Amino acid sequence: MDFQLSEQQKALQQRVREFLEVELKPLEVEVELAEGYLSPERRAEIREKIRPLNVHSSSLPRSVGGTEFSWEDQVIINQEIG
Repeated sequence: MDFQLSEQQKALQQRVREFLEVELKPLEVEVELAEGYLSPERRAEIREKIRPLNVHSSSLPRSVGGTEFSWEDQVIINQEIG
């Protein structure tokens, strides 16, 4: 059995990793100072930024607006998120 990531999976992993580093990691101090809270406006801003990655609703079928990723792709996303 081959456990190597496909090129498509490597690209997914890299996109998620870059998003976390560029968009979310800089917010750590802000969230810490706010005792774990992000304003609704800030959360909406993050949702808009993540939308182009097409990783939202990864387990939902396309018929209801999800991206219907395979379980392997969902594991890759979850591993990167931590």
